[in-house]
Amino acid sequence: MININKSDEINAPIENIFQFLIDPEKVKIYLPNVFNIRNISLSDKKIGDMFIAELMVMDFKFEEMFMFSNYRQMEEVSLNFDGVLNGYLQFVLKRNRKDVTNLNLKVEYRISNDVLNNPIDNILFQRLNTANFERVLENIKLITETNFILESSKIFVYRNKLIQNLQA
Repeated sequence: MININKSDEINAPIENIFQFLIDPEKVKIYLPNVFNIRNISLSDKKIGDMFIAELMVMDFKFEEMFMFSNYRQMEEVSLNFDGVLNGYLQFVLKRNRKDVTNLNLKVEYRISNDVLNNPIDNILFQRLNTANFERVLENIKLITETNFILESSKIFVYRNKLIQNLQA
């Protein structure tokens, strides 16, 4: 079993990050090698909602079935995945202060036996997947902070235009 546990402070509101994490379409943005999301099945409860992610690593295409296994509003989102890789992603969010969120990522997974015929390819496949999972938190931070800055600057520009109009 491969374990990854990372934490980082993100300069964005907890609400923005949580909404980002519960959108299956966003998985292809933050999880490297995912090139398509399909068969999305969503409900109001979230737990049990599923989707299929299509991935490519080392010219090897495969599918993973993702299912929301834990969902606590603004606190935690967990996704189990099953296919060539079997395990889970767990995101735990904590508001540090206004517009600053601590995000902890925990990943545990194993690779199905003999995915590739060559033992060296299997080792390389494992290392590439581990490196990709390690980048998930970095990707989420980059995207959510950038989106928050863009939203904030749009509000600032709109506010300034409104003030100018009122003064005219």
